[in-house]
Amino acid sequence: WQQTRLPLTSTASTELRPPLAIADLDGDGLLDLMLSTSSGCLICDPRSGEIKQQLGDLGAWRLANLSVSQGPAVLALAGKTPHLAEPGPGRFEFLLLSFTGKEERADQMRSNRSGIGVRAAARVGASWTSLRTLRTDSGPGQNLQPVPVGLVGQDGVDFVSLNWPDGIFQTEFDL
Repeated sequence: WQQTRLPLTSTASTELRPPLAIADLDGDGLLDLMLSTSSGCLICDPRSGEIKQQLGDLGAWRLANLSVSQGPAVLALAGKTPHLAEPGPGRFEFLLLSFTGKEERADQMRSNRSGIGVRAAARVGASWTSLRTLRTDSGPGQNLQPVPVGLVGQDGVDFVSLNWPDGIFQTEFDL
């Protein structure tokens, strides 16, 4: 890999502070970068550094999948006041995927019941989205939230390819 500095195209202060997250925030199948600066939160394109949206100072925040079809919401704690920023208009719809393994000794099937460590790729129309069950933000801890897939204006996911941590490959169609 080669390290590249993001050219943030904004007049906002770029003094960064935690947290930092990378996720599809608008359902277009492409990952967005959400980061905190001394002047507020920014959502930008991680490939170009272009600022898509400038938010106010959210304090400590985390992304959370609270809606089946609307995509990630932002839970924030600004001072002593908790805030919830729910998904707004202008997003494509999402589909949430939960990976659950099975163990059937008679059939010689085994897999991780919580789906931890599953790597997946979802195809929606002409777009591919890479998915992981582990969190993609810089905060402490982990969780088992469903994994959101942006539908890019389509009715569903055409194809999901799963690579389980124990080496099992699985495919699912028409979700």
